[in-house]
Amino acid sequence: MKKRFYVWHRWLGLVACLAVIPWSLTGVLHPIMSWTQPRPANMFLKKAPLQPDAFKISLVDALARNNIGVIKSLNIVSLDSNTYYQVEPRDAGAPVYLNIIDGEPLADGDRRYAVFLARYFLNDTTSPVKSIERVTKFSADYQKVNRLLPAWRVNFERPDGMRAYVDTTSSRLGTLVNNRKG
Repeated sequence: MKKRFYVWHRWLGLVACLAVIPWSLTGVLHPIMSWTQPRPANMFLKKAPLQPDAFKISLVDALARNNIGVIKSLNIVSLDSNTYYQVEPRDAGAPVYLNIIDGEPLADGDRRYAVFLARYFLNDTTSPVKSIERVTKFSADYQKVNRLLPAWRVNFERPDGMRAYVDTTSSRLGTLVNNRKG
């Protein structure tokens, strides 16, 4: 009986050891993954201070001029040497960009701001944009750990295949993915 117990103990120990080895290897892989991940040139968007006299039209007037009722969120963003109210209407999908001088909406503003953010975080003003798409669910390329949805995926025409995922409503970088990480 004692001999049988030792045999079972040895086999159970081997099985447990075989389970612990892969678990340990995954712990070693986490630092390696973070070392090989592309690093952004800028971690956070630095916003320039605004002077109160820069606002020529009030938010209420700009919203009324564009027939926007209730909004979900409001930000002030700078893009192409202009400043905009970034408003997200409660019933619309994408933010609307209204100029703080005359209240005029910026055509394709959210897409343009996504490209601006991606270029800013990469510090890349020269690479052409290969494609841009709005991401509404997580994938193998943009995983749940990034937590920002909806986001924009901006693909650049670069040898490393760089893709930047940005959230325009919070002006944040979700993640960077290149061919090696992908």
